[in-house]
Amino acid sequence: MVTKKLLTVLILFSATLFVFPQKGFEGKLAMTIEAAGQKTSMDYLMKGDKIRIEVKDGEASAVIMDNKAKKMIVVIPSQKMYMELDNGKKGKNKSESNLKKKQSMDEMKKTGETKKINGYTCEKWVMNDNNRNIEAWVTEELGNFFFAQNPMGGNDGPAWQKEFEGKSFFPMQVVEKDAKGNVESKMEVTKVEKTSLSSDLFKAPAGYHKMEIPGMGSMKMK
Repeated sequence: MVTKKLLTVLILFSATLFVFPQKGFEGKLAMTIEAAGQKTSMDYLMKGDKIRIEVKDGEASAVIMDNKAKKMIVVIPSQKMYMELDNGKKGKNKSESNLKKKQSMDEMKKTGETKKINGYTCEKWVMNDNNRNIEAWVTEELGNFFFAQNPMGGNDGPAWQKEFEGKSFFPMQVVEKDAKGNVESKMEVTKVEKTSLSSDLFKAPAGYHKMEIPGMGSMKMK
């Protein structure tokens, strides 16, 4: 049975950034994401080309992303179930979509302003995207990261993600405001913990039933 919680998790992660460590970092990040009047707390566990995202609010749930295998696993502990999504084909109009998005926004610009966040030196970047002002504090001290695309298909994620793709930048804090200065969304890393993680955390749990949902969109990942 597909629960409301499962659908909520899938919708949440269709709009959330996915960040994979290319080198140098293994451990856990505590994060919060605020949007549409709701605040969600989560942990990002990173190991090699895999991440595990644990939602801390409400019913326990987790999403595992495997970049090498091109898979996403959604785990629902309360039902001892999991669902697996495979990488789908890239959309035919992806290049056209990216071009339009590029034309509608200004590139991220460094301000030269720096501050420490969670013990890491971060620099402030700013940009404008369709009359939304975006402020990002990024660090170069956590290795080379990149962003996976929307795992449910459809849009390619926030424009600011495109500016950081493939570069040695990791966003510690990102705030998006509308033309009037009202905060629309905020993503923030609240704690960084370097630690060795078990490989079992990045697999479907033993004894869990695999759930099949016909018609679910395939995942896109670079």
